[in-house]
Amino acid sequence: MANIESLASIAVMHRFRGFWILSIPLALVVVGAIVGIVEMIRDDRKRKELIAQGIDPDTVPKKAPTLR
Repeated sequence: MANIESLASIAVMHRFRGFWILSIPLALVVVGAIVGIVEMIRDDRKRKELIAQGIDPDTVPKKAPTLR
């Protein structure tokens, strides 16, 4: 049984051998989406915290985005 599984895994590796390079952009998209979701959650928590303190979140100055 183990021999059949190892043959199947070898067949899969040979079939997708040339497509490994496509996993790099896919990984970048996934990581970018995760970072975006985390930033959105963080900003939402900050906004809710300001509202709980009685501060209008739209009047609070925000940091300008930088390239660093």
